[in-house]
Amino acid sequence: MKSGSQISLLVAAFLAAASAASAQSLDKGETVFRQRCMTCHGLGAMADYSPGPALSNIANRPIASLPNYAYSAGLTAARGAWTPEALNKFLKRPEGFAPGTSMTLAVPDDQERRDLIAYLQTLR
Repeated sequence: MKSGSQISLLVAAFLAAASAASAQSLDKGETVFRQRCMTCHGLGAMADYSPGPALSNIANRPIASLPNYAYSAGLTAARGAWTPEALNKFLKRPEGFAPGTSMTLAVPDDQERRDLIAYLQTLR
């Protein structure tokens, strides 16, 4: 039987490993963002010069809600907010989520989508 201090060390090691895995996923998500999303989407002040809407503060933001951005009919008709579930569906198959959307780039790999969504949720 393990002592209390041994269990505490095991829990601490597990939490450290989980934290490292999360950091790695965020790093991978940022890489996916830079490789695939930055062509059309900006962040912060630079977003005004991008053809797509800004992705800063996208987590749980109502869909098609940025003022002064001309969203496609598909996204204008979409309801709800950019939850992780909605982002996952949209990024997996944009046209299936919002028919008529201007976004043509999908992220078909499940892990890349999870990493990207984790990264998007950190953007403030």
